Amino acid sequence: MLSRSILDAYLPLLLPSNEISHLGHGSLAIPKLKREDLVTLLTSMKTVFEKEETLLNIWGDFNVVGDIHGNLKDLIRIFCFAGSPYQNNYIFLGDYVDRGEMSIECIVLLFAYKLAYPNKIYLLRGNHEFELINSYYGFKQQVLSEYDEEIYNMFNEVFSYLPLAAVLNQKYFLVHGGISPSLNTIKQIAQLKRPITSFQEGSESDIITDIMWGDPSTITNLYAPSPRGFGYVFGMDSVIEFLCNNNVKYIVRAHQCVTQGFEENFGGACMTVFSTSNYCTMPPNSSSILQVTEDNHRPTVFAPIKHFRKFEVEFREIEVQDTVPLCNKLKPVSRTNSNKVKNPGKRFNNVQVVFTCKPRRTEEGHGIYSYSSTSELPKLENGPRMLKKSNSQPEKLHLE
Repeated sequence: MLSRSILDAYLPLLLPSNEISHLGHGSLAIPKLKREDLVTLLTSMKTVFEKEETLLNIWGDFNVVGDIHGNLKDLIRIFCFAGSPYQNNYIFLGDYVDRGEMSIECIVLLFAYKLAYPNKIYLLRGNHEFELINSYYGFKQQVLSEYDEEIYNMFNEVFSYLPLAAVLNQKYFLVHGGISPSLNTIKQIAQLKRPITSFQEGSESDIITDIMWGDPSTITNLYAPSPRGFGYVFGMDSVIEFLCNNNVKYIVRAHQCVTQGFEENFGGACMTVFSTSNYCTMPPNSSSILQVTEDNHRPTVFAPIKHFRKFEVEFREIEVQDTVPLCNKLKPVSRTNSNKVKNPGKRFNNVQVVFTCKPRRTEEGHGIYSYSSTSELPKLENGPRMLKKSNSQPEKLHLE
């Protein structure tokens, strides 16, 4: 199967970040699809996304991942740390392409996982999954230089069917950007018809634009025009009203580069997850994922790492074969005794969850540190409990 061949080709690359410098050379060269196989993949993905709803309703324990922007190293590090979608659930909040030089590789890997495990990984749409944006910020140029315009158009056709938002465990509203003054209830998103080729056209374009481009802000309590030129910034009162109207507790979104990789606004009611590190250079930002269980949530923050540059790495062609998938053997990277943490609390799908009030412990092999916004270290008796929110920030780790 195509998806299995892609995942098997990437399996040797899933290394802890203290070994990630070896990627891109020799036996760890970056896998690349032949044109005919990429056409098959994109055709299959259109069918997969056509079958999904515009608004997803999902339940369970999930790893929530924000912007990737062509950063293959951070994407590999996330899968290495949290495990394969074969074992654990993922939902990505959009912006897979543009900016970074490995946009094609990132989206191909994600599509392969989605094709192999459609009920274990979900991909929402970001503002960079629109042709108006990705034709200017690097993705189109990458596709044209390695394939052709037909392939580029096929990518955007697949993007036009991506879901726009999700409700997780009936508590979390997941979206790329934010909320909209035109969005009274979440049901309005469910009623949007796909394919959607533009966020500027159609009777519901205001809603689409706003949920793709919105940002939380303290300059207003309600809504104000966004300095980005599209959508609105939204304040605390608008968030409270939205949560009450839709019977959810949290907004989880991406879209913004935040220095620590994770940020809370409005007492924790709105959370930003940004999953590509070293995106902002002054200072280099960390990246994060948000791990959500049915009764709790917590972020894990990753230290900045240097991005791949295409001229510095080697590529190898993927040979598509109908074989037993090695990817089924993938497990989260094991911890050594020196990295074991006392009182780990509840395990999150084989990933050890560590609650700390500050980044007290590190796992240098992954370049990560645990983080929560509690002002005091909670007692760990019968697993995790909901953590109180505050504005405390994690300390910065050294760069790798």
